[in-house]
Amino acid sequence: MKKLLSFISVATFLSTPISAIVSCGKTNDNSKVDKKFTEIQQQMLEASEFVSRMVIASRHENLNINLNELLSIYFSPTPTSLMIPNSYQYKDKNINLASKIELFKNILSPKLDFLNKDGSAGVYASYIMGMYDNNFYNNFLINGGFEDSFNEDGGKGFNDFINPKNNEMGILSGLDKDLKLSENQEQRNLAWGIQDTGPLTNYLLDKGYDGSYPGDTNGTDGISTFFHGKPTIHNGGTNSSGYLHYNSIVSKGKGVFNGNGIEKDINDKLKNVNYTPAIKKKNQFTSYAKVNDIEFNKLGTELTNIAGNLNIDGYINKITSIIQSISTSDFGTEMLLNLENNLLPVVVSSKGWTNTIIQTIGFSFIYNVQNAINKIQNNSDLSNFLLENNFNTEILNKKINKRNAIVANDAHKPVIDKAQAIRLYKTEKDDVINNQLENLKQVSLFIEELIRFHDNLKNKEKKVEFVKKFLKNKNTPFWDSYEIVIKPNVFGVGAKGLTQLGWEELVGEEGDGFINALNLLAFTYKDLASSEKNQTLTLISNDDDFKNKSLVDLNKTQKNKLKKLLGYNSLDLSFEENSIFNNIFNVFKNKEFRGSTEFSHLFDIMKNSVNEDMNKVHEQSLQYIANDDFWDISNININATDQNQFNGEIEFTLNYKGNGDSESNASKQKYKIDVPENFNPYQTIKEHQKEFLEKDILKNNIDDERISGEVLLKRYKSLTDEDLINYDGKAMNYNPVNFKYKILWKNISNNSEIPYWVITEFKSFDEEGDEFYNIY
Repeated sequence: MKKLLSFISVATFLSTPISAIVSCGKTNDNSKVDKKFTEIQQQMLEASEFVSRMVIASRHENLNINLNELLSIYFSPTPTSLMIPNSYQYKDKNINLASKIELFKNILSPKLDFLNKDGSAGVYASYIMGMYDNNFYNNFLINGGFEDSFNEDGGKGFNDFINPKNNEMGILSGLDKDLKLSENQEQRNLAWGIQDTGPLTNYLLDKGYDGSYPGDTNGTDGISTFFHGKPTIHNGGTNSSGYLHYNSIVSKGKGVFNGNGIEKDINDKLKNVNYTPAIKKKNQFTSYAKVNDIEFNKLGTELTNIAGNLNIDGYINKITSIIQSISTSDFGTEMLLNLENNLLPVVVSSKGWTNTIIQTIGFSFIYNVQNAINKIQNNSDLSNFLLENNFNTEILNKKINKRNAIVANDAHKPVIDKAQAIRLYKTEKDDVINNQLENLKQVSLFIEELIRFHDNLKNKEKKVEFVKKFLKNKNTPFWDSYEIVIKPNVFGVGAKGLTQLGWEELVGEEGDGFINALNLLAFTYKDLASSEKNQTLTLISNDDDFKNKSLVDLNKTQKNKLKKLLGYNSLDLSFEENSIFNNIFNVFKNKEFRGSTEFSHLFDIMKNSVNEDMNKVHEQSLQYIANDDFWDISNININATDQNQFNGEIEFTLNYKGNGDSESNASKQKYKIDVPENFNPYQTIKEHQKEFLEKDILKNNIDDERISGEVLLKRYKSLTDEDLINYDGKAMNYNPVNFKYKILWKNISNNSEIPYWVITEFKSFDEEGDEFYNIY
């Protein structure tokens, strides 16, 4: 079974080209940096700098978390079932990684979000670090999937849901004879990114372990991984093999599922060493994985298992984190579009139907109030309470059309019709009001009267009684209608959602908080009851540019057309008065609007429900990526006026002063290797995939002479087990470190409308300024 897709479908960011080319030297004063750069250049720098932090943090001498799964958590959480919450509070400080991730995807790599679809493909370091020739990346821009492994019949690429026979299954990764490393030596030297990060990777490789088997899922015990099921060719295939899920799989011993029917674990590959998995009791790890008596991978185990365990909460959390980024700028409008398309869905696709699940749930915020009114109008006890306390008799007695609430079962098997906002205008059997605009208007009138009624209740006791009858628990109309928000239960899995405590906090003792939030629904229904909004939403739903598509499917022209229909004026960066965009923006940003504060607080409650769960991994690892206090940037040079400029470059030096693995001596490795052109960064050991090499179609399509499955430095130096262990580190104990990294990013895209930026140079320096190197 498939699982929930992300709330956020991100697509291409468009900016107006800017003429100045700028560079500046070292400064720690962000205000000074801002004056040197145009807005788009600042965003390009911010996006590339943040992803560079992730690359640096993954290294042996630093946090020592294998990079591939770290990237997958943030760039392909849907297919890998690793949607970690991106927004939370730590000791009263707001943490929001989502805005940085979305900035990178929107500006520097808009096509990258194609990886975050249904299926089971993750993000390798090779997708971010430009170790391969440019064809590898430009083919992805055309096909929507990288080609770095095979299926049993020789198919390559992934996420093809129309003609799935060629979807790869992680077989013989990196050995395709058509797969070429870059001709540029500095780019080839980036080949360390896949295998040479994370604890004991080189030591275990030398003992025969080249990562997981082809087709493995992650190794977490998250229940969403279970519901996601095993990868298959027909559901998008997978690139999973080797080091894609190193952190989680070495904690468990194997993937939860294997799409190729392989039931082996780590010990089936290892020579002369014995592996034991991590032990977990009462949802806490009491020990971590061991090889012989060496315990390792504490940080990678904790981080990936939190991502797996909180996967469904991560989807709910993500929509809350995007609210902070909405604005009238081009990027802010992209974020607003993502928010709008989940609360009032206008572009809905059946092809990636898990996205429709999230849109269905998001739409319930607006849609389900009708069901609450139905319950009130059909309950004599509730009606009598309203009438006895001066509720308008005519409004109470004028029945609105019956509408069932969106519930968990609707999220199990969503259909486009249930998720689309245009559903509000559809006539249904037994409607008592045939004119749907009139029905929506009547909904608004009822809500307005309920607000007036509550405001005029004579004393506290009456308001408390109102809460008890209408809001308190599942036996009340509003709680029951909004159960899917308060206590989500999707695929039988309970997520935190708003929670009962959060609901009570929103409602308040006398119901004031809920009534204020209800004002937004009164405004929304009144607005949607206009013929203008009906025409706009009908026009979008009937337009072939938007039919059966998700936002990520839209090209630039279609995206700009949609934003214009919703009210965005890109010339002066504003929203048209009374447009859909303008009204949604005001709901969240105009604090003078009654209910805006409460509605935003509702999302804050949902965001903060994961705070306690995120504390440990924030302290252990994420703070060292997110917190600016551990990073200084200098020597900034940008030769691109915008993100689309051919061969544009961004260069800077990052000084990292956070925690590093105290048992790794990687920063003392001063022997430089120039990676040869016939090296395989995926480090696949062919011996472990002999059954596939028996097929001529595969045997004839691999480079049998490719260097693969060995520690490259051992070709030049004698290295003992102890040498490898000391270089790799164990990711168990940490001390503060002080290293510098010189990084160059470049746009290697051949498409003038779709940029694709990758790292093309990466140099590491110790505290004394001496360069050190990887061993691959």
